[in-house]
Amino acid sequence: MTKTSRTQDARRILADLRKRIAKARFTVHEEKTRLIEFGRLPALEHRERDERRPEAFAFMGSVHYCACTRDGRF
Repeated sequence: MTKTSRTQDARRILADLRKRIAKARFTVHEEKTRLIEFGRLPALEHRERDERRPEAFAFMGSVHYCACTRDGRF
């Protein structure tokens, strides 16, 4: 799966999520909602380009970020 198709999938899922949440008369907070690269593939792509790891995000008081073990496993 290419980065472009992952991005398109993420945008489609976010749009579907907004519709689903709207049915319950809720909204997604625009300032707190964003798409970020996260997971094994983005972490590997960043490492191959000698960039820092993909950005972290905070959820319910905990910070989540992509990490690998010392021997390189995700």
